Amino acid sequence: MLSQKIIDRKISQNKYKSVEYIYKFIINILLVGHIISFVLLVIFDLGLSIYSLIVLIFSFYIKYKYNEKFQNLVSLWFHINTLILSAIFTYKFGWNSGFWYFVFGLIFISYFCAFDNLIFTYSLSAFETIFIVSLYFFTKDKINPNIDATTYQIMYITCFTITFFIVFRMYLFASIITSQDYKSLIKEQLELEKISQYDQLTGILNRRSMQKLVEKDEEFIKKNKIKTNGVLLLGDIDDFKHINDTFGHIYGDKIIKDVSNTLKNTFRKNDLVCRWGGEEFLIVLNDVNVEFIYDLSDRLLKNISLIKLPNNNPITMTFGMVVNLNSNSNSFEDNIKKADELLYKGKRDGKDKVEIEIIR
Repeated sequence: MLSQKIIDRKISQNKYKSVEYIYKFIINILLVGHIISFVLLVIFDLGLSIYSLIVLIFSFYIKYKYNEKFQNLVSLWFHINTLILSAIFTYKFGWNSGFWYFVFGLIFISYFCAFDNLIFTYSLSAFETIFIVSLYFFTKDKINPNIDATTYQIMYITCFTITFFIVFRMYLFASIITSQDYKSLIKEQLELEKISQYDQLTGILNRRSMQKLVEKDEEFIKKNKIKTNGVLLLGDIDDFKHINDTFGHIYGDKIIKDVSNTLKNTFRKNDLVCRWGGEEFLIVLNDVNVEFIYDLSDRLLKNISLIKLPNNNPITMTFGMVVNLNSNSNSFEDNIKKADELLYKGKRDGKDKVEIEIIR
């Protein structure tokens, strides 16, 4: 279910400052690299200076409009431009110029700023390895007659030094990200996220999270005009105050936890189970076969009755169930209100039952 994926989503590296520094560092490399490339292209009259100028302007744009959504774009942009410029300068000046080192550096840089798809990342690294080998065979004997041996040595050492600096700088950023402090921070963030989404006593969804997830599901269903049968159940533990008064609040908390575990085990993995408040629980089911509604109700009450009090009496619950056929226009609030009315009707009529209303 869409909503379940939303809950399970972990905090990504995007939210940690050092990751942002990596991508901004890459953008700065692009800027400096294209300024130098533009100068070299003009001085040596190699053509493509307009291309370098356009890329330079676009890189400035990305730098000042940067946000975390651009990370894959920045990585791809960096790879493509490095490949193009390395190929141009290696072809013009030969293998001994050292410009191929930049492609070699790309393979290592992929480790620090991988794409969301690992297969794509590994495929790109493999392609860049083949690219270097191809460059070698095409340019190993090529020498530009206008450049002397000393200049070649300077170019070679400069390319190696720049590549080493870039990879080493990325390594320093990555060291921060993978440090113990970073891991502790991520752990704390995950714990805070869990606290904000889940009920502390039972570990199931809390009221706030349930409301957000159901709203997202409703929006998705309406937007895509999906026809599905939805069910909302609002349940309350019968005589819970008496249980607390008789056996104590600690045992009352145990009953609430036992009920939440029973509800989770009764419904499907992707169904939403929430502690709505106190001894009330809310369950939302999507894509339900209406023919099994009554069987589900019987199984639900039977499973709840397996929870026993110290005097061996069974726990009972009363539920109000609203069944919406073909995603009718009833809002979440309307369904809650209707389920609440059904719940209290069940309480008045003797408890330990599921009051059902089907809305067509």
